[in-house]
This record gives sequence, structure tokens and C-alpha cells, in this order.
Amino acid sequence: MDIKFYKVIFLIVIGYVIFVIFNYDMNWVHNETPSQIRVALKDGASFRWADFLPTTDNIFDDFERIRFVSYTLYRINIKFRIWVFNYIPPHPTFVLTWIFTLILGPILFFKFVYNYTSQRISAWVAVILYMMSQGFLSGITVFHHPAKPMTTFFAILCLYISSKINLLAGKGERFFNKGVFLYAALLVVFFVSFLTDESAFIVYISLPFLFFDIFKRYNNKKLLYAAYLAPLLLFIILAAILEAWTRFYFFDYIINGAFCGSWKYCSFDNFYRNFQGLIDAHLVPFYLKGINATIVFSLIYAIYMYFRFSQDTKQNFLRALAASLACLLVYSFGAQFHGGEPPMGTVYGSVFSVFFVLPVAIALSFRHKFFDIINRLILMCLVVACSQNYIHLTYPLIHGNIEDLQRIMKEIGGSEELQGSEQGRLTFPMVLKVWKNRDDEDFISRMQKEYPRKSFWLFNELKYLRKKGH
Repeated sequence: MDIKFYKVIFLIVIGYVIFVIFNYDMNWVHNETPSQIRVALKDGASFRWADFLPTTDNIFDDFERIRFVSYTLYRINIKFRIWVFNYIPPHPTFVLTWIFTLILGPILFFKFVYNYTSQRISAWVAVILYMMSQGFLSGITVFHHPAKPMTTFFAILCLYISSKINLLAGKGERFFNKGVFLYAALLVVFFVSFLTDESAFIVYISLPFLFFDIFKRYNNKKLLYAAYLAPLLLFIILAAILEAWTRFYFFDYIINGAFCGSWKYCSFDNFYRNFQGLIDAHLVPFYLKGINATIVFSLIYAIYMYFRFSQDTKQNFLRALAASLACLLVYSFGAQFHGGEPPMGTVYGSVFSVFFVLPVAIALSFRHKFFDIINRLILMCLVVACSQNYIHLTYPLIHGNIEDLQRIMKEIGGSEELQGSEQGRLTFPMVLKVWKNRDDEDFISRMQKEYPRKSFWLFNELKYLRKKGH
């Protein structure tokens, strides 16, 4: 089997990811982060044992949400950045959770797809498209709350565990030999993901479409169904207790639409715009015309390829397509409360990237005469489209982020007023120059006025490097 072509494309993708990471103009810090850093470090930047434990101390959201795991990870990321930047030049988005989002995520995703399809080409295509997707890139190029990037990682972990259970089921092994431990691990990961971000429920709903055989092939199906409901019921009980006895809410915000915006935006138009926008972001560069034609062509091509698949591949493809559609529908329903067209270049909709690439990878792994060449060309077109889309979406978001930050700083006033030029590039040599002179306050003050405003994160975090006890 010739997979050299896919390995070469994978290396090109790795090169693109490295380029993005070290292009400081494409990495950005959310405008809410400076105030959140200030609160997180009010007692110092030194690590304490309590920092590594889930906490109900909400210091990062405007309203109290049951995201205790992501609160903890956010605090760890903030303190990690301050600690490591004492020894290396700062990076806009470098965080400890890159271990999961940048490294472990793609590895586990490759293993999951291989377990699911038993085809290495499918696994290579899937990981290539995933690493070029909005879901993956937004997890490493935006420094903000790690809720959705980590939920995406937990989604991949759940899929990988499920694929291992499915392999055991296919071999006819008794569930309670090995499967029970994997199934228990799956349920634990689900519960942890529920405490990370609400988008985890999209994964919870979509996953059974892929692995319904887990319930079919084992005895005691009712027990397996009940166990699958356990993390959801446990979360509901916990949410009810917290809502009754603390200031943390879940049901109240769902009823009032506060989690996602407002119920007044609920409309088919907003639903459809999110539905189409999320597909467009993965298929064709936005600056080109003919997006709808591309979607129609993709559907026709997928249907044609379906009838050429083997029976097993047909089943895998249909289940992957159903899971992707379920994820798309649930996301589009929730995202409509933003009023339509949420920023696809950020973490919103990141989980969809995981499910979207699976049916595409299965379709593009078909090898028969000239179809092999066509599928390789389509893969390259998708890689280019995703790269162009991310660039097209990122720069306007960075500009809008700076405008919002400027408004926030004006409201705060005083020494917190935003400084710097409106235009200009931020490069590593510029960051290195400031970092080397971080103890010279006059130099720092002068550079802050000369550097572009997008470098606000650099001067904000340098303040904590210079404070005693930090």
C-alpha cells in the first residue's frame, strides 16, 4: 500500500502548523484575558497544590457556569506562562494544555480512525484534515479559556476509547474481561468533559451514531444503556444541587438563553446560516465564489463514491456521516442564539471539525484507478481551502479583538489605557528585544507606545515577571 504521498502531505501540514505557531501575527490573546490574568494572580504566580484541584472559584466568567475543570486548567495555564516566560521569550498563546491539544490530540485521532476503518490511508487523510481544521488551529493560536479546545481533546479521547471497545466487540470477547474498564473510562471522560464546557454534550449525542454496535454485540444491553446515561444524570444532579445551594447555575441559564446569547435570536435563518457557515469553513476558501456549488458537488461525489464502497466501508461511512450531521445540527441549533454567523475562526464549533473529517477521510481513501488520483487532488484542495479560510477568518477577528480591548481599556481608564500603533506587524525579534530588556521600565514604556496594539499581551504579562514574589 502506497502511503508515501499522504506522509509527504502530512509533513507539509506539520510545516504549516509550525509556520502558524511562529507567526506572531496569526496568534492572538482574547481581550478578556488581561483582566482574568490579574484576578488569577492576585495572590501571586507561584503554584500551589490547590491550583491543580477542580475549583468552584469562578474568576473567569461574567456569570457562574459549571466549568470547574476548565477554570482549573485556565489558572494553571496562566501561572505556567508567567513561570516559563522568566526563562524563555514570551509567545502569544503558549500554554501547558498544548500537550493535549497540539500533541496528544492528533496522535489519538490517528489511532481512533485506524481502529474505526482499519485503513491507514483513512487515518492519514483524517489527521491531515483535522490538523488543518478550525477546531485544531483555534486550539493553539488563541490564548483564552481552554474550555472548547480541551473539550475537543476529550471528544477525541472518547472516540479513541470507544474504538478500542468496538474492536473488542468485533473479536467477540466478553465485555467484562477488558471492555468494562474501557467503558468505565469512557464514562469518566464524558463526565469530566461536561465539567469543562457545554459543547461536550454535542459529543455525547453524536458518538452513539458511530459505535452503536457496542450496545448490540454485548449482553446486558439495558445495563450498558443505563451506564451510558450515568454521567449525564450525575451531572444533572450536581447541577441541581449547585443551583439550589450556590451561585453556580445551569438550568436557569439554559431557560433564559444566557449560555448562548438570547432566545430572541432563535430563528430558522440564524440556524441555517450557522449550518452552512460551518460547512463552508471546511470546504472552500471564503474569498472564492461558488460555495453552494461546491457543497452540491461534494454531496454528489460522496453519493457516487458510496455505491463503489465495500459493504463494511458503506456502513462505516454512513455512521460517520450520521455522527457528523448530528454534531452539525446540535451545534447549529445552539449557535443560532448568537444571532447567526459566530466567528468560525475561533474555538466556536471546534468539536465539529473532529466529526466532519471522518466521513471525508473515508470517502477520500477509496483507491481504484483514476479515483485514487482524483481523491488525492481533492485532499490537496481541501488542505489549501482550510489554510486560506483560517487566514481569512483570523485577521478580522484579531482586528475586532483589538477594538473590543480598546473599548474595555477606556472603560477602565488610568494606567490600563491601551497604547501602541493601530497597524504594524509583531515579530519574534520584536518580542525578544523587549524580553531581554524587561527590567528596564523606561525602555518597556517606550516600546509599548511604538509597538502595534496587538502586542498588549506582551507588556501585560511582563508586568508580572517584574513583580517581586512572582
